[in-house]
Amino acid sequence: MDPGPGRAGTIVSTSENGAPGQSSELELCRRRVAALEKQVTLLSTASADMAVQMEGARVLADITVETSRAVTIDDLCCAVGRAVHTLEPDAYVAVNLYEPTEKYYRAVYHFGIEPDALATLRAMGMDLDEMRFTADLKERRRAESISGRLEHLEGGLYELFSEQLPQDACAAAASALGVADVYHVGFAIDDVPYGGITLMLRDNARILHVKTIESLASHAGLVIREKRMVDTLRASEEEFRSLFEQSMDAIFIVAPGGSHIDANPAWLDLFGYTHDEMMRLHATEMYADPEERNAFLRTMAETGQVTDELRFKKKDGTILDCVRTVVTRKNKLGKVVGYQGVVRDVTEQKRAEQSLRDSEERYRLLANNTLDVIWTMDLNTVFTYVNPAIETMLGFTPEEWVGSSLADHATPEYAQQMMVLIQHELEHLESHVGVVFETEILHKDGSSLPFEIHGKVLTDDNGTPVALQGVTRDISQRKKAEEERNRSQWQTAVRNHISGIFLTSADDALYGKVLRVVMEAMDSSCGVFCYVDEHGALVCPSMAGDEGEECRMQDKTPVFPRDTWAGLWGRALTEHRSLCANEGLQMPTGHIPLTRVLDVPLIHRSEVIGNLMVGNKATDYNDADREFMESMAATIAPILDARLLAERALAATRTSSEQMSHLAQRLEEVREEERTNLARELHDTAGQALTALKLDVGQIKKRLAQGTVPSSEELDTLDSVLDRTADDVRRISSQLRPGVLDDIGLEGAIEWQIDEIRKRSDIEFTVSLPEMPCWIDVAPRTALFRVFQELLTNVIRHAHARSVHVSLENVGDACVLTVTDDGSGADLELLENSQSLGIVGMRERLRLYGGVLHYHGATPQGTIARVVLPIVHQ
Repeated sequence: MDPGPGRAGTIVSTSENGAPGQSSELELCRRRVAALEKQVTLLSTASADMAVQMEGARVLADITVETSRAVTIDDLCCAVGRAVHTLEPDAYVAVNLYEPTEKYYRAVYHFGIEPDALATLRAMGMDLDEMRFTADLKERRRAESISGRLEHLEGGLYELFSEQLPQDACAAAASALGVADVYHVGFAIDDVPYGGITLMLRDNARILHVKTIESLASHAGLVIREKRMVDTLRASEEEFRSLFEQSMDAIFIVAPGGSHIDANPAWLDLFGYTHDEMMRLHATEMYADPEERNAFLRTMAETGQVTDELRFKKKDGTILDCVRTVVTRKNKLGKVVGYQGVVRDVTEQKRAEQSLRDSEERYRLLANNTLDVIWTMDLNTVFTYVNPAIETMLGFTPEEWVGSSLADHATPEYAQQMMVLIQHELEHLESHVGVVFETEILHKDGSSLPFEIHGKVLTDDNGTPVALQGVTRDISQRKKAEEERNRSQWQTAVRNHISGIFLTSADDALYGKVLRVVMEAMDSSCGVFCYVDEHGALVCPSMAGDEGEECRMQDKTPVFPRDTWAGLWGRALTEHRSLCANEGLQMPTGHIPLTRVLDVPLIHRSEVIGNLMVGNKATDYNDADREFMESMAATIAPILDARLLAERALAATRTSSEQMSHLAQRLEEVREEERTNLARELHDTAGQALTALKLDVGQIKKRLAQGTVPSSEELDTLDSVLDRTADDVRRISSQLRPGVLDDIGLEGAIEWQIDEIRKRSDIEFTVSLPEMPCWIDVAPRTALFRVFQELLTNVIRHAHARSVHVSLENVGDACVLTVTDDGSGADLELLENSQSLGIVGMRERLRLYGGVLHYHGATPQGTIARVVLPIVHQ
């Protein structure tokens, strides 16, 4: 910047080539003294006034020494001002310094201005202590009178933009002070302003030391520039040192050979060294991989700087991951004098990054492989992300789903519910803990599936909602399980109710009660509950109640013999399987109209014991209905079987009790008959014979008393009567208990009994006896023989048989007696359940010893009676 011409002329000095701040102060002084001596020589030859020349030389020499001692630039400007005032005592002297960073001139030194004049200048806004000039002063001066309007300058604190303002300002000040001549010399070097010297001459004085003042200005400009450069360098060095010492990053300086020159505290703390240890440390020792040092040097040689990641070793051997930035340090000749760099420990950062990558990878794997749908959507409910599970769950690819709206995948009803929940979450973020709700979402095929959604609002650092995120889970199986559980609980309650009816109902009314429970459970308006009796007929007690009132069939009966089983229920019973018909049912005249029927046979231990049928449901019977009916049938069957067995056992007990009562009565009658017969036999035979014998013996005794000897014929007659009487007694005794059982055994007793019957009948007998006798005890042997006698008596009385075959054999641990006749035969069912006291008596006699009696039909006619009596080994 050119400060502009003064009235007495302006000299602008140029600088010498050099490097301020790089030489010592002594060297700078020597250079400046040499320059001034040269200038003094020039002035000496140019001036005729040797006194002036000598004074100027002295001032230049003094100012050179004084400026070299000046600590600040302000001190330098003051020294220059005092020197100029010494040379020109008749002038007002002002030394202005230009502040390049703020771009204004300020008066560092002023001298010789009277107090009144100084007050006038200050009143005009031209304070020489802080002389600042406005950029628009030139324009103001043109439009206004300087003498009348300068008081409007507001303190004169304005930035400088015009190159002419210092001269103009001096002219304005001179006018205000009443000074005619103004001389200004600027400090400008290479067109860079540094300040200037202004002289305002009083009383028409003239400047005597023009060359000296100009030399002072040139010298001042050089010194100011150098000091500013030194100050700037010093400030830069101090700032660098401050940054160097206080930096959180580790900073180091290394010589080209690898020795450490310097390092800041952060570096020492990072690697665990003291400053002295660092100074003895070679750079190679810092590398975890020494080869990286060679790679570093090659890169620095090629590019002059390196930014890389590598691993350094701490003093204790710990390996650190570091980021390093290094630049080359060169001198003014371009020679590399070292490397300066910054190291940052990124070990934890890399671990965190790796952990984040691992976490992201785990999240990605989790998101890609989870069965749940993970999604995010913006605040407009448009999906921005969805994981691949969406395709498995709903048939859409992630690409098809992203970009679609929530409303595109839900029915209007459910979409509205979800929007209400989302809006509520957005309005209550302060209490936000997420939301969980169930809804239905449309599959790609159009079907609707139940889902559970866990969602939350995502916010930024300021708590502002930015997105929605959540997880959607298919709960079809859970819903199905809940339905199954509820259905199972309901079915259990129904089965428990049915079981309670069986426990609390003692008559056939229970069939109607159970049926009504089943009909209610099956939503059916009619039904039948039946059981199979001991004869194989299907008995339907439930038809006797309200369930059978609507039936108008003729010859209606609740009992259906097996040969009448027909229709769907007949097939279900004979095929042992559930049958269902929802159409095409044809009913007999008068039968209750049936539109739908489900029939389930009651099966226990592979035997049909009953039937359960329902009909006329409002909708078709389905597989679930069939399964439930079968489960109820499975519950009812064992209970019904136990009840039927108990009823039959009770009936059998009653029958057996009656039979035992009749048998006891009959046995008493038989005993009386036997006693009567025995008495008659004894009276008619033995009694009469004994009476006759007594009479004959009495006659003989009288004759003997008279001396008469009985004849041999009389004695023979008496002997004959005694023999007959003995035979009769033996016969009667054998009828009471056959002696042959003890004498010749069971086999001989059987043959003896057959021989006895042959004498009184025309029946032809054949006998088959074992080679080895049946070794059974006396009591069971007697029982078996008595049963044999009763069997033969029944054949003689009822069979009208022409031949009878009797066999006795050892079969395993049993003695088996078989009597086969060719008679007219007998009703085997009646025989097996006979009310005949004879058969009952035989079975009861055998039951005492574990024996049984069975009747079978012979071929082509006749009857087979088989007795099995266990052999008890002694």
